Amino acid sequence: MKEHVTALIANQNLRLAPMKVGYRKRESNYCPLREEGEYQLITYTFEKTDLTKEGIEQLFQSVEWESASYPEDLYQAIMNSHSVATAWDGDRLVGLANALSDDSMAVYFHYVLTDPAYQGCGIGKTIMNMMLDRYEDMHTKVLVSYPKAVGFYETLGFQPEQTSTPMYVFSR
Repeated sequence: MKEHVTALIANQNLRLAPMKVGYRKRESNYCPLREEGEYQLITYTFEKTDLTKEGIEQLFQSVEWESASYPEDLYQAIMNSHSVATAWDGDRLVGLANALSDDSMAVYFHYVLTDPAYQGCGIGKTIMNMMLDRYEDMHTKVLVSYPKAVGFYETLGFQPEQTSTPMYVFSR
């Protein structure tokens, strides 16, 4: 596993500059809050110990995902994931990606989200690079993207699969 991933921080002029960000434990970079013009320290971890049902629900509500309507099930889904990469502003959960894996051949990244107030700070890219580094030996890495996010995932090396179609069975 690689020890570091390159994240982005913004300077006062909002130009992007590379910064090394580790994530074996809680490491950090800075994210400007546009309305305040101040920087917030963002920390990243794979540890699940600080995750709460309320924090997860709040993050999912911030992006208006229906999963937030099922807070107990959502909490259990995240806690039972093979791994979870998170981004924090102090005690506030501001980004999350989870992985489901057979630990041998394939990994599926189900949830990848960043609070809209923190989007554009490199948080999604950092947590996805954490996941891609953790699962670099997997033969197949899969996610299902909303159309507006396809370009983001393509920058991380994902490509649309031309010979298959994602299919679902929703609760009856």
